[in-house]
Parts: sequence; structure tokens; C-alpha cells
Amino acid sequence: LATHVLKLASSKSLPAKTIASLTGISTNSVQRILTANIHPHASRRLPINLCFDEFRSTHGSMSFICIDADTHKSVKVLSDRLNRTIKQFFLSQYSTAERAAVQRVIMDMNASYQAFVRELFPNAELIIDRFH
Repeated sequence: LATHVLKLASSKSLPAKTIASLTGISTNSVQRILTANIHPHASRRLPINLCFDEFRSTHGSMSFICIDADTHKSVKVLSDRLNRTIKQFFLSQYSTAERAAVQRVIMDMNASYQAFVRELFPNAELIIDRFH
């Protein structure tokens, strides 16, 4: 059953509710299977153009996502959007030189991100996109 759920989720990009309906199990069971079997890892190389955003994830909490602005591939999804969590992730995963190579960080008008973007990515141009 787990293999079938994972195949549906990855090949069709179906919502958990639809997968639950197709497999005859609860939406919570689908989510448990996906969480237990999918372990997204950070990109090995940091793209030169990054997009930051937050989104409502499980149980109404907010999560952070960073994607490559050119390819739209995920760099990392973090379980919360706290500044300390985001800073710790970038500091622990990427060297000072890798972070200095980032040319642009595109984000919404979230002022709290602006505080650490300049610290983490000293050479990056900060682009505010209120419509992204």
C-alpha cells in the first residue's frame, strides 16, 4: 500500500485527499506514509538566484521554502519560518564562499527575512516581489 501511495503522489502530483480516495485509506494515513518515506534533502549547490516564501503547512503552522529562481526546483523546505531556523540551516549547509556567490534573493515584503538575508548573502541583491 505504501508503494502504491508513493507512486501516485510522485507520478501524478495528486493531492492527499485524492490519493486517499483512490487507495481507500484516510487522508491522515496518506500523509503519514508520505512523511515517513519522503526525506527532502537540501540542494548540494546553492543557486545564484534564490526565492524565499512561507506557506501554511500541517496543522495550520507556517513553513519556509527556498527555491532556485531560475529552475523553480526546491532548495529546501523547513518545518517552520523562524529566523533562527532559517539562519542555522544556511550557516550549517553552505560555506561563506557559497553564500557570497548568491547574486539575488527574491522574496515578498516579509521584513523579518530582510534582517538575515544581508548577513547570510552579503553580495546578494534583495528583490521584493509583492506579487510572487
